[in-house]
Formats: sequence, structure tokens, C-alpha cells
Amino acid sequence: MEDLMFFLITFVFIFGVLLINYFYKKHKCKLNLSKEFKFLKIKYKLSKKDLDVEKLSLVFVLINSLIISSTATITTMIDMDYIWQIAIGFLILVMEIYLIYGLIGKILIKRKR
Repeated sequence: MEDLMFFLITFVFIFGVLLINYFYKKHKCKLNLSKEFKFLKIKYKLSKKDLDVEKLSLVFVLINSLIISSTATITTMIDMDYIWQIAIGFLILVMEIYLIYGLIGKILIKRKR
């Protein structure tokens, strides 16, 4: 039960921070300069017109919040030394980013056709 509470608290906090960052970037007109868009454009050969920047940025806020909070929750559940928790957390983080952004890229390619 306390792991669920930890997940929810970290998710809400990180979601709030990333949402504030989203509105700041939207106000400064720098949404399409983020690393997520560059990754999708390069890896899946998408153009700017294929990407709805505002909607996709909100999806990135939600996805990044889920990735970070789930990784933090999983690593705190592991009862090992801190160095091993950090190493395992890094591996989980890289795997989640690769898998989830791969799914987003494939969905965008299907939507493009």
C-alpha cells in the first residue's frame, strides 16, 4: 500500500513539474525543439506536419511522468545497496523509454498512412 502511495505522490509531483515546463515552452514557442520530437523525427523519419506538436507534447508529459515515477517505485521496492538500485533503475529507465517511445513512433507511422 505504501508503494502505491509513493507512486501516486511521485507521479503527481513530476506531472505537475513537467506540465509547468510544458506551458513555459508553449509560451516561448519552443515545444518542437524538445529531444522527444528530435528522436521521433530522426528514428521514424517523420516530418513536422506529421506531428501535432501541442497534443503530442501533452502525451509526452503524461508518458514521462509515468516512466519516471514507475522507475522510482520499482527501484525503491528492491532491497539492495544504493549503487545496485541506481544501476537497476537506470536499466529500467532506458528500457521503458525505448519501448514506450518506440510504440509512440509506430502509432504515428500508422496514423500517417
